[in-house]
Amino acid sequence: MLMHPSPLPLIKLVLELVFATREDFFFIAKTEWQATILDVDMGEVLRLLSAMKWVIELNLVNMNFETDSKVVADSIYGKDDVSDFMAIINDCRHLL
Repeated sequence: MLMHPSPLPLIKLVLELVFATREDFFFIAKTEWQATILDVDMGEVLRLLSAMKWVIELNLVNMNFETDSKVVADSIYGKDDVSDFMAIINDCRHLL
């Protein structure tokens, strides 16, 4: 029997980014496909980073970002550590 080496929950990541106006009308959407299997929190932080970069490409300002990951939200304003996850969080912080 083969065992997966990681004890973390794994998902296949599909990024869907949707923007809305103040009146909640549909504005624009984008889907990105990533063939790798990732930890859930890593997938969430990659989605946030992708959304932030896309907003910059579109020259949009005064944007609010939401995530359903408490780990990601807390990490944005939390303490640093040395990990791949925190390296991506730091990339997000620099784009704020």
